[in-house]
Amino acid sequence: MWQDNVELLSAYFLAAEKILDHEDRRLSLVDISTGPCLAPLMATMRCIDHAQLSDFDQSNRERIVTSDIQYWREYAKELVRLFPIQNLSADDLLIQLDLLRKEREPLNVDLRRSPIFFPDIVGLQSVELLSMHFVVDSISRTAEECFELLSKAVEFMSPRGWLLLSALIGSEGWQLGDETEPSPNLAETQFDEFFEKHSIEVVTRARSVHKPKQIYDGCWTVFLAKRR
Repeated sequence: MWQDNVELLSAYFLAAEKILDHEDRRLSLVDISTGPCLAPLMATMRCIDHAQLSDFDQSNRERIVTSDIQYWREYAKELVRLFPIQNLSADDLLIQLDLLRKEREPLNVDLRRSPIFFPDIVGLQSVELLSMHFVVDSISRTAEECFELLSKAVEFMSPRGWLLLSALIGSEGWQLGDETEPSPNLAETQFDEFFEKHSIEVVTRARSVHKPKQIYDGCWTVFLAKRR
């Protein structure tokens, strides 16, 4: 849904601006389970120096670097419309996105495996900016499983490192084609409790507006958080 995509683009872009306000420099990113979707990377790349992308599925890892970059043109045009970015054009954004996605080969990632990344090159407490867009909430059937996987992910955050996390809230399922995939009906308060337990402070959060015909029940929240 385009309205949903625009809301997410705005949330990610503003999160990147907040990081730049705090750090006054670009950070090294590790994104867990990128999938074939490059829109979050496009929206946040203003605060990213180097990017390490990853996915569980081999075909997705291939598509991350080989898919037609022009697919993301409408997203680039919308970003330029919403946030005039240093006089950059949609073409400029697509060129930068293409370079960033190809900088490093995407890693094989599985939060249920040890090591999580293959090759095992991402060190614990080494990641300046860790991002996960609708991952643990989309692959977990229970809240317990969701936060168990999330706890493994945040171990990679460096001291004073950042987390950019998108998650479905109050949702029991989402549509994948004709199939309904389960979601563990999470509450924002559960994330707040998790962050407090792991000494992570929420800096900003953006909530979706419920829309007719959306492919999930409930809503979503984008959390930008920082390790204390």
